[in-house]
Amino acid sequence: MTGFKGTICIYINKIDVLFDFYQVLKKYCVQYNVSKKYLQEEEIGKGHFSTVYVASCKTEKKRYAIKTIKKANLTKNKEAMVM
Repeated sequence: MTGFKGTICIYINKIDVLFDFYQVLKKYCVQYNVSKKYLQEEEIGKGHFSTVYVASCKTEKKRYAIKTIKKANLTKNKEAMVM
């Protein structure tokens, strides 16, 4: 594992290990194009910077809570962590 300027490079030579790593990583990172995978349902919470919705996965038919953060509320001086 090497990194430069805030970037981490990971070298994995087995595709199944890479796929498993990617699946775990997706759970803890900001995801884009969420509307392609999830169907947003009812709003269950709202704060100053974000809103939480119930959403159903289109492929798995499972329900999740999804926190959305408006890009306009973020600046270069603030960090956002989505869990």
